[in-house]
Amino acid sequence: MICPDCQGEFRDGITTCPECDVELISAQEAARREAEAHDLGPSATVFATPDALELRRAEGLLEEAGIPFSAHNERAMELFPNTAGSPEAGFQDARLQVPENHAARARRILAVLEDPNELPEGFRSGTAEDGDDDGETD
Repeated sequence: MICPDCQGEFRDGITTCPECDVELISAQEAARREAEAHDLGPSATVFATPDALELRRAEGLLEEAGIPFSAHNERAMELFPNTAGSPEAGFQDARLQVPENHAARARRILAVLEDPNELPEGFRSGTAEDGDDDGETD
């Protein structure tokens, strides 16, 4: 049995997560929900990295921009931080995928991670702003 909130695993017979106070679900239901959450329809990979911090920065930029995304291979990065992205260890980089109709915009926004001087219009230091130079948001 698995907690749908914290992903904690529990033995059969336990029906509620003691930490989250929510009803547990079967492993099959958890897998179904995970697959459903990552189903964006036709999608495009817009970012790949072996670096967990860089992945989180990219996720934050996409969230802030309101672009739906799914992350792949990030669990391997968390479990084996020094081997993610290492083909000799059998791991691939973590990838971010977005619906195809958001891919061009997502790539423009994520370009800042490759070159901080390439901020998209309306962004400063990875934060959407109103476009003026006074440092204040309206």
